[in-house]
Amino acid sequence: MTAANVWLIRHGQSQANAGVATQHPKSIELTDLGREQTKRVSDAISFVPRSIVVSPYTRTLDSAQPLICRLKKQGIEVPVMEWPIEEFTYLSPVRCRGTTAAERQDWAKEYWLRADPDWEDGDGAESFRQLMQRVERFSQMLIAEDGPVLVFGHGMFFKAFVIGLQYGTTPSSDAMIRYRALESASPIHNAQIVRLTRVNSNSWGVLEDTPHAA
Repeated sequence: MTAANVWLIRHGQSQANAGVATQHPKSIELTDLGREQTKRVSDAISFVPRSIVVSPYTRTLDSAQPLICRLKKQGIEVPVMEWPIEEFTYLSPVRCRGTTAAERQDWAKEYWLRADPDWEDGDGAESFRQLMQRVERFSQMLIAEDGPVLVFGHGMFFKAFVIGLQYGTTPSSDAMIRYRALESASPIHNAQIVRLTRVNSNSWGVLEDTPHAA
């Protein structure tokens, strides 16, 4: 692993992923399976990262904890940074409070059929344009890091970043339709690792896409 490489690691299975009703995207916790998955991810990392990045959401720091604890036992302290890489929350958390993913399916379908990059569903929701702006900022923040970097984050956000590497991050109706099709056909699974390598001074390429969700 060279100093320029980055691992994108989706959090382990969460309560929402398991079909449990949740209160707010930020506070969703890992399931027992999710914690087992993060332990396996930790065991798969045989190098010492220069830094670890998490989102503001509980489940990403919890997913990084097995590795952080293992390194501490070895007397190794790695900086842990919180970046604005939270999951794409396109439905309002206010109206989604206390619902399951299955119960939100019709709302999600309506959102994507609208294909309006500037549409905000309600309080606390994010537009597709705002998502793309965060993806661009994330790319810039990664470039500034000296690596190797481990980023514990979210499936839809990571998929937007990976798709953006190929198609760009300009928000449009066509971009939304393309994103939805690609993300639905090939989502980033719980505890899956996507390895990046630096192509040049300001861009990345996908080196390897390894599922670790089993």
